[in-house]
Amino acid sequence: PENNFLTAINQANKEYQTRNLIKQGIIRLLDIIIASVCLVLLLPLLLFISFWIKTDSKGLAMFAQ
Repeated sequence: PENNFLTAINQANKEYQTRNLIKQGIIRLLDIIIASVCLVLLLPLLLFISFWIKTDSKGLAMFAQ
């Protein structure tokens, strides 16, 4: 019976480790997705700001008719 008990513990430990790895992988994937979304959202803004600074150093004057 003791051998069965150890086998069960071993099996449970393997399952736990696998679940942990999967959880870490999902968290890493979510981090990458969130980072890419932030980058995609920020990129046009940063490009617009740099373009604005390049084309017109007078700030809001570019919107004046």
